[in-house]
Amino acid sequence: MVDTPTLRRTAIELNTRVFGSPLRLMVAIAFAAGVLIVALTVYAQVAERRRDYGICKSLGASSRRLAALALAQTLMLSALGLAAGGLLLAAGRTLLGWLRPQFEVVITPGLLAEAIGAALVMALLAAALLARRLARLDPATAYRGA
Repeated sequence: MVDTPTLRRTAIELNTRVFGSPLRLMVAIAFAAGVLIVALTVYAQVAERRRDYGICKSLGASSRRLAALALAQTLMLSALGLAAGGLLLAAGRTLLGWLRPQFEVVITPGLLAEAIGAALVMALLAAALLARRLARLDPATAYRGA
């Protein structure tokens, strides 16, 4: 006779083998989409403030300083997004527990750390894309608004 812990471990191993590859692919696609969404959001804000960045550059701000501004802005937006996502996770977990108590949502400190790390990496990649854009910014063109 098979005991419960052995049966549970075997079921988890089987499910990991069956669903592991598609889940990893979905995570990779979600990560790429996350980077693009963060970059697009921050890019829209940079485009709105293009003239301001051009003025800063014409006053002597280095590309490194503009990159630091882009990084700070991106990290701030990512932190806000992470907080909103945490609230949605808590609400969804509560709602799922209320509607379908048989489906338990387990959030371990390790998974939470991975999510925060992924958000940080997304923010850094998005900031790198923006820093490149700001480094090529021509102050005169930005000032004219063209």
